[in-house]
Amino acid sequence: GYAEPASSLEVVGKLGIYVPRFTATKNPSLTSLLGLSGESNRAQLARTFKRPTTWGNYCSEFSPTSCSDDRDEYDGVATRRPADKAESAKYYSEGAFRG
Repeated sequence: GYAEPASSLEVVGKLGIYVPRFTATKNPSLTSLLGLSGESNRAQLARTFKRPTTWGNYCSEFSPTSCSDDRDEYDGVATRRPADKAESAKYYSEGAFRG
């Protein structure tokens, strides 16, 4: 966003979002505030903008190999299990977890 002077003593802020053309073409309701707000749109927004998962949660809940260290069982997302709590909380780790 950016700010523009409204008068000599006030400032008005503006905030915008970017929606790629292919997304807007597929789902035009995402191009307006009305399409992004309200209880009726929550499920659609959740399906469209999925929430990321942590490395630890991915290994325990989603990985078909439980993030095995065995290279023959690489699941395409994590090369191994997280080494500690700090790694387990990460959403991305270069060369190890691509979230």
